[in-house]
Amino acid sequence: MRFILPLVWFSCGTLLALPARAADVPDPASTPAAQLQLESLAASVSHFATLDLIRHREPDSRLPANLLAEQKQLAATLRSMGGEHDGLLGLLVHPNPKVRTLALGALFEREDPKDLPAIASLMGDSAPTLPLLHMAATSQGGELPLADFEEPQTVGLVAKEMICFYLAAAKIDVPGLRKDPFALTVVEIPRLSAAFKEYWTVRANRDHCASWFLVKFQRATRDTDPVLFENRADAGRVLAEMQALPPAERAWTELYVLAGAFSASAFGPGNSIQPLTDEGDRVTALQAVGPEAILNFLQRHKVTDDPDLLFDDNAIRNVYRKDQFLAMAQFILQHPQSLLRTDDTNAVTALAEAPPEKQQGDTALWLAAGAALMAEHNPTQAAAMLKADLKKYPYTSSTAGTQQARLMAELWRSRGSAENDALVAWFYEAAVHTYGENDPSNGPVNFLREIALSPRPDTRELLSALVGSPHFQLSDWAILKELLHLAATVQGADLVDQRTIYDYQPNSRRPDEAAVLASWRSLLQKSFAKVD
Repeated sequence: MRFILPLVWFSCGTLLALPARAADVPDPASTPAAQLQLESLAASVSHFATLDLIRHREPDSRLPANLLAEQKQLAATLRSMGGEHDGLLGLLVHPNPKVRTLALGALFEREDPKDLPAIASLMGDSAPTLPLLHMAATSQGGELPLADFEEPQTVGLVAKEMICFYLAAAKIDVPGLRKDPFALTVVEIPRLSAAFKEYWTVRANRDHCASWFLVKFQRATRDTDPVLFENRADAGRVLAEMQALPPAERAWTELYVLAGAFSASAFGPGNSIQPLTDEGDRVTALQAVGPEAILNFLQRHKVTDDPDLLFDDNAIRNVYRKDQFLAMAQFILQHPQSLLRTDDTNAVTALAEAPPEKQQGDTALWLAAGAALMAEHNPTQAAAMLKADLKKYPYTSSTAGTQQARLMAELWRSRGSAENDALVAWFYEAAVHTYGENDPSNGPVNFLREIALSPRPDTRELLSALVGSPHFQLSDWAILKELLHLAATVQGADLVDQRTIYDYQPNSRRPDEAAVLASWRSLLQKSFAKVD
């Protein structure tokens, strides 16, 4: 018999548990194993690493050795108790707060969202429980004293962290959710309870939601970027679960999860997720959705019944949901010719001009995607549009170089060496406004990085034009580094060893820096001398 913990919502939004009715008490024959096991654990373990359990990762390796071993074994034991579901639910009303805490941990390890109301019912439980172990705030190596890891916690704080993890995956903004990741969230119970009530109302009857898969994926990857080799198998199993969904749901869910786990870093060659799933497979999955639905998504219309995938005007007032939408849109806009139609040019371009309250993030990305669609039938007009759009990003803007680089990279992709004169002129004009490798407005560096990811047969001709320009002497270490990287891609071999390149970065203060950089310029000019 499944035990259901009775819940009641009060007008203030606080979720409280009522005493169980006699009819709700689980059959004693089904609970002794779980009860005896958790009571024994409660008497023997000394701490509960809440945040590590939630993210399914090992505790800080600098913990005292005995505690590190204890917590690893505790997590493994709680994971093994998933089959004791009814018994675990019944233990949420156990008189010992340590047992209630351990029952919460075992339930959370099951990764079954249907248990969330039962977990949420303990958010108001103020009983002190097993002390928290978290990551030490210091970067000091070696075993550290217990005081660097230990904090008091209540049963309610454990339950709050678990609920907050699910709400954060759904990009629901509750004050206090996104604080120091190694400190327990402190939020007002009524506000958090009200947020959970709203969250659960639209998800209670669903079999799956995109954010539930994001929770699974974040736990499978241990919430790290990039995915460590030893965690790839776990991440692969979650990806396989998503791929088993109906085609349209699979496409949107997978895009939501990868964007939510890695943001922009999930997309493009060399990305964080590439070892697990091919970028082409994600494009193919979205093609099954169809261009009309994809355009509707970009216009923030409803494309599925999943509440996690609703990005209307009201939703994107929440900055976290807006960021999630933009990260998903970025992947689509990086593949416009595969996912949209030529006739969508004006609609995509118009989205770049949205009013401030509906701002679409990096507007140059939208303009470049629109130009890419136009280039399919009128490349000359697309080129003219890209050049004109440069004026929308004056150098007085802190991100002008980055946005200009997007437009010029699209000009290169669509027109190639036919636009070398315009590209070279822009490149060295932008170089005057560059302040170093890490400057977000470093147009030439961003441009060369995009070119390296967009190979064309005439890339050598572009390199010849760049190094053959009389302005080539303006190229500093940051630009030379990217030119040498691009040259290695074209030549199939390094012109200069990568370690040597980084040995001469500006902060190295080598006395022969000027001479070495001059030799790199000469090598590039010799290797890519223009042949008439």
